[in-house]
Amino acid sequence: MANESTNYQTQKYEDKKLVHFYDKILEKDNLEYDAQSKFLFQLICTKIAQLNHKTDQAKTLRNVMTIGIMLLSGTATIILGLKLAPEYWISKNSSNTALVLTSTTTFLSGLLSFWDIQTYWLRSKVMLNNLKELRYELAFALLSKSPTDTLELKQFLNRLVGIIGDEYWEKLMQKQGKEGHLATPNSSQMF
Repeated sequence: MANESTNYQTQKYEDKKLVHFYDKILEKDNLEYDAQSKFLFQLICTKIAQLNHKTDQAKTLRNVMTIGIMLLSGTATIILGLKLAPEYWISKNSSNTALVLTSTTTFLSGLLSFWDIQTYWLRSKVMLNNLKELRYELAFALLSKSPTDTLELKQFLNRLVGIIGDEYWEKLMQKQGKEGHLATPNSSQMF
């Protein structure tokens, strides 16, 4: 009996039901919700779609580079350790081949560290989850009563701006400025 609910309610089925509620909020003929409410909800949905794509790209890039580095490192180690007869090409050129593989591995490792893809992916994932939580809360507020007052919408908008503008780039620029590489004025110093 416990398996009935998991077999019946698949992820796609549940997603469709949730999207139905989202569509109800965004219907053009729906007079229950004012333009500000619909705009804010659509803005959150759009940001989620954009960030979801960027998060997937960062995850794919991180996985490809990490697996590539491991494969190249392993291949270089195997080539250096092979003891083949001198007539094989790999035996004659093993040190050169291993050198190329090792230098490529070093370059990719440096690039992975320089781009800091792991941190970017994790920050994007956290931001995406925060945006989804905000969308759930706004949808619940919009579906529970009508119309939502401007003050409450302003609070949702402020939370959205806080989530999107998580100061990632500002902190990075300030860190670079402290190290002496790049000096940027603080926003409070500008005025």
